[in-house]
Amino acid sequence: MVQKVKEKNKNINLFFRNNVKTIAILFLGIVSVSVISISIIVTNNSFEVREYQPKWKQMLYKKANDFGMWIEENIDFKSYDWNSKGNTNQNAISNGYFAENGKWEVFHEGGTVYRQKASDEGDKVKRKLVDATAHSINVTKDGIYYVEEDRLKFTTIDGKETKELVDEYVDFVQVHDQEIYYTDMEDDQRLYKVSKDGKDKKLVLDMSVMNYTIDGDNIYFSNFEDGVTLYKASLDGKKVEKLTERMAWRALVTEDWIYFEEGEGHHGPLYRIPKKGGEEELLIDAGVQSYAVVGSNIYYSTSWEDQENLGLFVYSLKTKETRKIDDDSYHSISLINDKTLNMVHGNSNTNRILDLDTQKFIK
Repeated sequence: MVQKVKEKNKNINLFFRNNVKTIAILFLGIVSVSVISISIIVTNNSFEVREYQPKWKQMLYKKANDFGMWIEENIDFKSYDWNSKGNTNQNAISNGYFAENGKWEVFHEGGTVYRQKASDEGDKVKRKLVDATAHSINVTKDGIYYVEEDRLKFTTIDGKETKELVDEYVDFVQVHDQEIYYTDMEDDQRLYKVSKDGKDKKLVLDMSVMNYTIDGDNIYFSNFEDGVTLYKASLDGKKVEKLTERMAWRALVTEDWIYFEEGEGHHGPLYRIPKKGGEEELLIDAGVQSYAVVGSNIYYSTSWEDQENLGLFVYSLKTKETRKIDDDSYHSISLINDKTLNMVHGNSNTNRILDLDTQKFIK
């Protein structure tokens, strides 16, 4: 009996020795089939399902993203609710590095444009769209509009198709309703508009527009030909009204107020005037470089040029008190879902996120 067992084991060992390559190939085949099966399963999941699936699948997606692997998605983007504007007033005046519309967020980080769900439920998975150092980002149901290397460009919201829309030196792009507004830097910064395919170019304002925002049926802008003072115009440019004698930059229009910095695109004190007209009110007497109005608070950063007051601060409109949050400077502050601020560091150009409830950085 013992002899038979030994002979049997010897035969088994001999079989494995003689068939090592065959067994290895079979093993690799099984692993490959398993991986392909998982890929097929994940590929067939929609983006919305993907964000709320088990942790191991979320980790699989994140690892794939780390290696530049982007799994195809089947999403009916046009079925979502979309706003008529491609970005909020707040984010548009902050260079448009971050845009949100409906359920989607699109942002620039480290030379790449990403998209992710705006919902705060579950773990977010950011999706790489295009390699581009972009600003003036606008997101609509038709796709994403942005400026790269001074040219107006468009990419589909899944990032599969990218093209140049306007072969001009453009800046300050905003999408409103079915039209794209921009300043033509080759034509003394005149404000133009085109259709969403980049055609049907029309002159809106025959004056030098340095910085503008669209609110309702009006355009609020800095008129470079008149000392960079604040103006208001109708969307067709036929009605024009001067609002301030003071130099004004980065005008933010809210429901009741118009906020602006005194200065030509660099830094200066922050003022506001009633939207219906009235006296100017000085709020922050410092070198404000960027700011965001959130409820009764104003978050602002001073410029590197103002070393004595350098930092990130929060100012209360109720108590008139100021509190310092951070010692560094940020040249762009964007508001995300009224819950966090996405800020671009003034020196390293890296993104940081501030939680508004705790007023602490979470990234």
